[in-house]
Amino acid sequence: MILHRGLFFLISFLVLFHLIGCKDKISSDDEIKLLISKIERLIKFKNFDSAKVSSDSLIFAFKLTQSVPSDSIKTKFFIKVLDKAIKFNRDSLVHKSAKEAFNLSNILNDTVSKASVSWSYGNFYKNKAVMDSAYWYYYQAFKYYQSVNLPIYTGRMLYNMANVQWRQGDYTGSEINTFKAISRLKPLKYSKGLYLCYNHLGVLYMGMGEYDRSLRFHYQALDYTKQLQSNDEIYEKISFNNIGNLFREQGKYKKAINFYKKSLKDVNESNNLVYARRLDNLSYTRFLNGDSIGILEGFTKAFNIRKAKNDKPGKVISMFRLAQFHHKFNEPIKAIKFSESAKRLALDIFDYRNALSVIHFLSKIDRQLLYSLSLGTKMKDMPCEIPLSMAAIEKRKRVLKDIFEVETKADKDLISAAKEKGFI
Repeated sequence: MILHRGLFFLISFLVLFHLIGCKDKISSDDEIKLLISKIERLIKFKNFDSAKVSSDSLIFAFKLTQSVPSDSIKTKFFIKVLDKAIKFNRDSLVHKSAKEAFNLSNILNDTVSKASVSWSYGNFYKNKAVMDSAYWYYYQAFKYYQSVNLPIYTGRMLYNMANVQWRQGDYTGSEINTFKAISRLKPLKYSKGLYLCYNHLGVLYMGMGEYDRSLRFHYQALDYTKQLQSNDEIYEKISFNNIGNLFREQGKYKKAINFYKKSLKDVNESNNLVYARRLDNLSYTRFLNGDSIGILEGFTKAFNIRKAKNDKPGKVISMFRLAQFHHKFNEPIKAIKFSESAKRLALDIFDYRNALSVIHFLSKIDRQLLYSLSLGTKMKDMPCEIPLSMAAIEKRKRVLKDIFEVETKADKDLISAAKEKGFI
């Protein structure tokens, strides 16, 4: 019987772990070097056939790290395990590793390691779309780095804080922190950090409706991709996608489509969130441009990747765009289903910007329903006026009564409440 290579690898470490556990203390230099080598290999281990096997190797790395006699080396490895555990969504291991690393950092009075743990925790909560916690940990990391005068890292934390503020809709705060980051990174000629900042300003000013400034900052970001040592094409394609967003926002759909196609060139399709985001953008812009061929397939493919990766912010966008697609092609039940799901998830993750967009979209259907009721249209005739089933219309009416706090069953009370609030 032939053992799978990944399984054999882990079994060998289990044997090693058992042997280490039988010893009272690891003391010889050779034993310590062997242990460190094994931990490094476990942390780097990647099994392409099974993400679970790869993430399980981190558990063994964590346990072996506890046997390392040097606190400073322990701290380094716990932080590495922490970062990998975030990648594999091993939340329990994230918290255990962070706790161990932070406690050791306190014992060692190691400010930089405390900053690293805070930075990682910021990433963890940002990935979970818990933006208040993400901002708090990035700010803690910023203070730690500032206390030991490391401007390159204070600049990075200011950028991270600005990114979170933008996601929360605090455009002014985001703008201020981005320029603060630039002021720290520019004297150091840190091209990657400066690229991120100028790219962010491009995105930020698009959201503020300042399209000329947005485009100018995007092209400044592109200039910095030429100064990067490696992976400049990755950042170049990020900018192409964002410039596509800018042109789409202005209604220049053909220009946007060209930039999205550039951003998708040579991007790996397999369960790739970057691919999903750009495919979704391309499909949505083609949809806005009046195309219909392959649009639903593009939306669905992007949504399935985001769902598999549990990308909650991405799922909100996908569901909202699917709702718009189904609404346009007279499939109202599907449109409402996706809209309601998008709204619930957006509110759950405090994505108020997209939640409001979905609510506004739903309000178009609701306004049409209220207007028909105000004209005296009977419920049995309503499906002729609104492209919804009778059950769907009744459900929307119940939702509207909850919104307007109408406790009676009479439609006239609902109409009166809606008129009072200027809804019709």
